[in-house]
Amino acid sequence: PKGLAETLDLRKGDDRGRIYRITGAQPRRVSGTWPGEMDILQLVELLQHPESWWRETAQRLLIERKDRTATEPLRRLARGGRTPLTQIHAFWTLEGMGALDFDVIGEALQNPRNPRLREHAIRLAELRSGELLNLAQMAVTDEDPRVRFQAALSMGNLPSDKRHARVLFGVVWKDQADEWMQIAVLSSSNGIAGKLLQDIVAHPFDFLREPTAAKATFIGRLGSIVGARRDPDEIKVFLNTMTDRPVDLETWWQLAAVTGLADALRASGKKLDDVLDDSNDDMKRAAQRVYELTARAREIARDAARPAPERTSAIKLMAHAPFSEIREQFQSLLQSQQPVEIQLATVRALATVNDPAVGPLLVEDWASHSPPVRREVLESMFSRRERIEQLLDAIEAGTLKAADLDLNRHQQLLNHSVKEIKDRAQIL
Repeated sequence: PKGLAETLDLRKGDDRGRIYRITGAQPRRVSGTWPGEMDILQLVELLQHPESWWRETAQRLLIERKDRTATEPLRRLARGGRTPLTQIHAFWTLEGMGALDFDVIGEALQNPRNPRLREHAIRLAELRSGELLNLAQMAVTDEDPRVRFQAALSMGNLPSDKRHARVLFGVVWKDQADEWMQIAVLSSSNGIAGKLLQDIVAHPFDFLREPTAAKATFIGRLGSIVGARRDPDEIKVFLNTMTDRPVDLETWWQLAAVTGLADALRASGKKLDDVLDDSNDDMKRAAQRVYELTARAREIARDAARPAPERTSAIKLMAHAPFSEIREQFQSLLQSQQPVEIQLATVRALATVNDPAVGPLLVEDWASHSPPVRREVLESMFSRRERIEQLLDAIEAGTLKAADLDLNRHQQLLNHSVKEIKDRAQIL
């Protein structure tokens, strides 16, 4: 800051040297041999040191030297080190030396005492062989969540023809409400998402009996993976899974599945109707089910007695219908009498619709919207240039006031890259 040099002596203390290390009042002196001077057996023993610097330095030196006389001592340490941390160091040192074998990892994978050993064994299995990773699939039922999480992630390294959807479903069943566990399963379901849905539907424990937001989210994401891949065979398996199930009793998850599929197809430039326009008999049955669901979505969305997750899924699917057909119903779902959750779902669904009539509808009842709904409306209005212009039109018409926009939105308009928008914003 200005004037600092006048008030402080910036050269004070420069005759006293530099600070090299800060220690306690009674520092412990390091004595003995340094790691670089140790032989191989001493370095292996140093992996049991309580301080990380010594362990990590010993591990580095062992890997750099690649002395095979360290292999057996390291294997003994991996099987019976004083602490799990020591064993983990031994595992990765062997891996770095290219000396880690099947037996050591297999034993760690079945260690009943420490879950961190099992977790690292799964990670090491990825690097070794497909056969060993198949054994690691057993870990998806492990009692420790981090082990299950790692197992779900690691399964993605197997070829799709060797991955078992029912194993991934075991993780979903046990950790269905865990966001990160869902992501881990989904990351490994590429290429088998349709089969995974089949296993979910056919599971004897009836995963689909009780609708929850977490389950609907997972199934919707599963549909998104299938849609993003645009594999006709996988889409067929995915859609045909629904055709043998009752639409009346299981509407909620079927809505989520089709919506996820349709959203992903739209993001890649395709429409769900394009996929359903197939002369294949199986696809005809699937198309009929989708049309039934689309019709039921409109009924469900307006039914206040339905669970919120089911209504939300219905609203999302409605957004894929021609806007002229669903405008009036969306207008009613934006009314203040609807629960805020339903209003927000409606605004988010409308945000994905590419129609110039969406913007005016969103701001039509601005005065009656609650603050959360207003924030979501503005998010949608600022997502496209044409809607920004419609927002400025609404301000000019008095539908809403410039003061209703926060400072960040003001700055966004006043500094807009499009000159016409910037000029209008400055006038308003």
